[in-house]
Amino acid sequence: AASLGLAAGASLVPAVGRLGRARIPALAVVAASLAAGFVQEHRRLADNDRPHPPEWAWAVEQIRAGSGPGDYVVSDLPILPYLSDRRIPGPLVETSVTRVQTGTLTTADVVRELERPRVKVVVVNRVFVSLPGLMDEIEARFPHRQEYRGILIYSRG
Repeated sequence: AASLGLAAGASLVPAVGRLGRARIPALAVVAASLAAGFVQEHRRLADNDRPHPPEWAWAVEQIRAGSGPGDYVVSDLPILPYLSDRRIPGPLVETSVTRVQTGTLTTADVVRELERPRVKVVVVNRVFVSLPGLMDEIEARFPHRQEYRGILIYSRG
């Protein structure tokens, strides 16, 4: 945004200079647009300044307890392994509903990653439950299950 703003500003100054009598209204429009952009950015940043939900804190504790720093975590809520300082297998870094609906993320894709020996924990929250047969595969490989406020944590036990 900063580089785009700098380029836009450098382009606008000469253009406004050539406007003559319309210069003041044009500058007012530019100033109002900039002010609106700053207000929107401030609101976005203020919205991000909230604590994480308590179920996330619980999940982070469970992930850390069930895995080591070099282990992998398979998760359909990728923020949780990130907050736990754990790795996610590359093909599962993005586990969106769109990938499931378009067929670019299948049960077989997830199962392939579950079979990796360094995968110690599986987090299920939203997407994995919609993949046919995946929950059976997870439960067969990771028999220890904990749940809190809709987040399921599976581990090898």
